[in-house]
Amino acid sequence: MKLTIPFFLTLLLIICTWGSGCFSPYQIPSDIRPPFTDNAPANPLLAETGIPSVLARDWQQAEMAVYHFAKSDPGSLSLKTVEYIRGGHILTFSGDDGVFVVNATSGRVQFARFNNSKPSANRVISRQESRHLAESFAREKFPQLWEGSPGHSLNLTLEETQNHGSMGTDTQYIWRDRWYSPGADATRNDTITGARMVRVTVDKWGKILMYSEEFQPDTLLVNLTPVLTEEQAWRIAESEYEKHGVTGILPSEKLSSGLWVYDDSANDIGWPQNGKQYLAWVFSVRHQGTWLMGGQIFIDAHDGHVINYGEIL
Repeated sequence: MKLTIPFFLTLLLIICTWGSGCFSPYQIPSDIRPPFTDNAPANPLLAETGIPSVLARDWQQAEMAVYHFAKSDPGSLSLKTVEYIRGGHILTFSGDDGVFVVNATSGRVQFARFNNSKPSANRVISRQESRHLAESFAREKFPQLWEGSPGHSLNLTLEETQNHGSMGTDTQYIWRDRWYSPGADATRNDTITGARMVRVTVDKWGKILMYSEEFQPDTLLVNLTPVLTEEQAWRIAESEYEKHGVTGILPSEKLSSGLWVYDDSANDIGWPQNGKQYLAWVFSVRHQGTWLMGGQIFIDAHDGHVINYGEIL
């Protein structure tokens, strides 16, 4: 079964929704010392302006982005793959310290898996310590997510512990930005899911195992007031599902993720990728048990056209 990236993120939001991820006055104990550095290359790459930088596509500059992110010696890195995805190059490096994926357009490390991360303590840390350690790491690597313009809220949308048997346990945390609807009371039901996300995985000893992000410049280019109601958008989505052979959908099988600020550069293959921002109603379908069938659909909340359909095979 193939899950598209935007579908997977929505699935995570459906599974578990938590309260605000804002930093609390709680202080991390002094014996927890995370190896923090920010996620910005040695030279600014104009990521916030949206201007692709020639430097960001240079091999050595991408290595320096990894060095700045993880304090790894670029000489120990080897370039494994270069892919051209959605208008830009994605470079994957591996080294003694792990695997790092650099987005050449933004010049940012968008994924990291650490091989030799050191424990933050010589003991098993508490759930509260784990959460604050992950948030501190995310703040260092992706400060823009917390330092956005007015009209934002920030939500911890997933906090999930997994047991890997003899490999031990780890906990995954995901934060997403949310925009306030006009006239909203800044409650969960009045917010619109934004395009930016950060994910951090921590083991029970306080080792940072993985990091990933979805980076978008903090610019709102779309009206947040929908023209279509959720029910009107669902009828359009239902017709699109029928075109793909998904019929007879019961009310209990419909899953709505509400309104999203969505950039079509994240569209699946075969759908337009023009870097245009939309306000979209987002739906998926669950046919049996916890299996998600039918794919994910993004409907323009202003004119009702189908922006993207992410199929599950």
